[in-house]
Amino acid sequence: MSILLRQEGRLERSQSLLEEARRICSEVGNIVREASVLHEMGSVARAARHREAAAGRYREALRIRLGLGARIGIAQSLEGAATTATDPTLAARLFGCASAIREELGAPRHPEEEPEYEEALAELRQALGEDRFGREVRAGRALQLEKACAAALAG
Repeated sequence: MSILLRQEGRLERSQSLLEEARRICSEVGNIVREASVLHEMGSVARAARHREAAAGRYREALRIRLGLGARIGIAQSLEGAATTATDPTLAARLFGCASAIREELGAPRHPEEEPEYEEALAELRQALGEDRFGREVRAGRALQLEKACAAALAG
């Protein structure tokens, strides 16, 4: 529901539902779902143009997912971190690392995430130029997961 609300631009309502979901997850100890809620909270903050808040939520989700060893969640968190990175080189590398994880696991992005993902990649291509963008994504694909996560957590 919160994703649909975010896509409709009803960000305050989406945020409200997510806060309630996070509270419930915390109460019942569902850390896996809490990480997903945190990630979506990051997406709502990003949609509201609150880059720092979004980056913080994506980092929180990544920390949880790292602790759980949830690789598909880690890939999603790396993508979120890439969309809020201020350094386009880092962003491209995080996207590359996430792409390699998804390929390895056979886990594509959810179709609803695709437009935002493609928009972020287009912005990076413009910022870096096509050749450099390709080099940085390839470098990210070869990056050790631990190093990519450390870079994402450092901001």
